[in-house]
Amino acid sequence: FWACFPVLVMFLVVFWLPFYLMFYLIGLVPCCLFSPLVLLVVKFIDVCKKGKDEKIKSWSLLLGSAEGKFESKNQLSLQLFIAFTSPYRQSSTIQLISMVTSLLMVSRTKIKEHLTTRHKKLTTEEEIGKSVVLLPLFLTQTISET
Repeated sequence: FWACFPVLVMFLVVFWLPFYLMFYLIGLVPCCLFSPLVLLVVKFIDVCKKGKDEKIKSWSLLLGSAEGKFESKNQLSLQLFIAFTSPYRQSSTIQLISMVTSLLMVSRTKIKEHLTTRHKKLTTEEEIGKSVVLLPLFLTQTISET
């Protein structure tokens, strides 16, 4: 049995890995291209149904979380890199607004995830109140992670 193990590993690396990578890339490229459109459509449907459909609401939360984690966090990191590596250049107002917006978006995403895992059903007023209380905590966390 153990003599066949290296042959099995070589077979998997040579034959299975290229197909896996090919299917991964085939799936990744359309997701990257169409994710903003899908996000807008799902958010629009969620607003039209006023959050009554649980499946649409969960998809909306999932896509919003993905946007906050993958888009805003990377944008914030890039903007901070540009600001800190250019010592002789003053940051523009647009760049500062972009950094603050990205920071708030990442923090908002973390707060929303925290509230949905801890409290299943919250009214809008309760959610806003808890978000305001949790905002300094998650802003600090986001700044320290970036």
